[in-house]
Amino acid sequence: MNQDIASRYDEFQAQAVLNVTKDFRENPAGRYLLVIPTGGGKTVTAVKCVCEMFDKEFLGKGRDKVLWVAHREELVEQAKSTFARLIANRKLRLTLDVDIQVASINEGRAAFANNAAIKLIVIDEAHHAAAPSYQPFFGRPGVGVLGLTATPSRHDGSPLDFERESYSIGFPDLVKRGVILRPTIHKVEGVETDIDDLTSSEELNKLNTADRNKKIIEAVIAGREAYQKVIVYVGTKEHARALCDQMKSSPLSNYYDSISYVVGEDNSRGLERKAFFAAERKERRSIIVNVQVLTEGYDDPSINTVVMAAPSRSKLYYMQALGRALRHDPNNDQKSAYVVEIDDRLPNIRYRIDNRWLFSDVSDALEPAVIDAMFSDTQTFDTTLQSLFNDYNVPQSDRHHPAFAEADRFSVLLFKQYRGAGSHLHRAVVIHNENRARVVNAFNYLSERATQYVVQDYSANAVFTALRNVVQSEPFLGIDDRAIFDAITNAAKLTMCDRDNPAFIAAGSPWITFCSFQFRLQAMTLPECLRNFVNGMTNEAEVLERIERHEFADSDTLLKLPLPLAGSYGLFVTSETAEDLEAIRHELVRVKEAVGQEQADQLGSVRDRTVFPLELKYFHSMTLIVRESLDYQYALRRLAVA
Repeated sequence: MNQDIASRYDEFQAQAVLNVTKDFRENPAGRYLLVIPTGGGKTVTAVKCVCEMFDKEFLGKGRDKVLWVAHREELVEQAKSTFARLIANRKLRLTLDVDIQVASINEGRAAFANNAAIKLIVIDEAHHAAAPSYQPFFGRPGVGVLGLTATPSRHDGSPLDFERESYSIGFPDLVKRGVILRPTIHKVEGVETDIDDLTSSEELNKLNTADRNKKIIEAVIAGREAYQKVIVYVGTKEHARALCDQMKSSPLSNYYDSISYVVGEDNSRGLERKAFFAAERKERRSIIVNVQVLTEGYDDPSINTVVMAAPSRSKLYYMQALGRALRHDPNNDQKSAYVVEIDDRLPNIRYRIDNRWLFSDVSDALEPAVIDAMFSDTQTFDTTLQSLFNDYNVPQSDRHHPAFAEADRFSVLLFKQYRGAGSHLHRAVVIHNENRARVVNAFNYLSERATQYVVQDYSANAVFTALRNVVQSEPFLGIDDRAIFDAITNAAKLTMCDRDNPAFIAAGSPWITFCSFQFRLQAMTLPECLRNFVNGMTNEAEVLERIERHEFADSDTLLKLPLPLAGSYGLFVTSETAEDLEAIRHELVRVKEAVGQEQADQLGSVRDRTVFPLELKYFHSMTLIVRESLDYQYALRRLAVA
């Protein structure tokens, strides 16, 4: 790993180790969570925690033992190799399988039952820990439990059996620190279908059509220069095999060294799964089609592209899938990450999980709006929070200003409340490190059950009585139950109706808003020529934000692509793609000068005999650029010179 990247990991991991070891020193039998998004190094951080506890003699070598359990073979092997490396690097007198045992769930249960010396259990991917197979690990007095997860709640919104988070860090914080890459999202129009159940293989197989697969293939071909190693996520085994076959029969086979599939223990190479993964890691350019195999435990930093072709309402699944592409590559300092989303028109999914959801900590079941609030110091934090309160008409009783700490994470949940005569206000809960687990657990629990509350006509009293039995404390301090109940049930009703229905539009959506506070350095001063270049882009704000965050390689180029009716669209591309476009532009100029601008068939021949490096819809932009002699490229290396 690049030393600069490694130091960025070390910085926040050191704080995590300090927090975790402090908690277990004070309460060796505590149950604590370590929350780090996919790509942030949960395994390494937790292994450092265990080594530190032995090193500081919170755990006694030869007296106390640690059991690390994981539900996948890949996670078990990853933990073993990490322990071996760190034990050797720190010259610790510890031995795997003696002082520390890493095991599958079944092996771990047997080991725990027969070894009273185990004093700490580490549960990898702890969002699975509510399953019955994990319960024996929580039942013995005097044994501490450390859970590792990217999200502190279960799929059903119920809280996990942990006291609190010892340490947590969010996706935007990892991006800000330069630990993981912010992905570029490319949307691809899918198909219209009538899927009723996203958990049914029969229903998901409706997406396994030659036309839809062709759209996926065309999207990858269009981005092939940028998309070096690709993982495609589909919903069924039949779809994985069919898409893989169609890809192999397409021009993709000319651009990629390997196109394969893996579903469970079966794969197109006919190898054992471990051998299959080892072979794939050696490929320079490859595509793997899979069904929920490459989400946890698969680590190949050269993967830079994820194709989401399986619709899902699970934020966790989406995060885990994206995590395969977000890691820095030690062999490629210029790596960029890409996500290709197949945007199907599904009548039962009206709210898309997109890149914004990586910035939130809460369930998306009620489809809350997600917004950003930026701050750079204590003063701007207070000013920004006060502005938010004013914008959403938050009552004074809810305007809590937590003590500012740069290492803390802040967000706000806003619940719309009808006040009569078309007037609304918003009840607010400010979330910070001290109350995050409690508030998020409560909100997620309510979100996942809100539709049931509407259908079965639950009362607010019944709902919050049940909630307090689960959360074991007051979930939303300072806000009355009725205000929250009304907001979540109104939000649930909206998720159950047609968004084109006038009743939906009149209902005052959204009823819930989640505001993510993000630390940002003072904005850089951009050259006037660049500001003029981006002026008029339909995505101007997004382009400027990426530039100000320096989320591009210095060798990249910013394109300004004119749109058919008016305006333009900004697109970041590699220098290779920019050169390919210039070659095509020169060819279009040559044809124009030879046959005239109006000979559309001649211009079309350029498209047909060249490999266009962008989505084909942008070819018309190139003809407009040639016709109007427009300036369409800005080399971002000019910023570094400036």
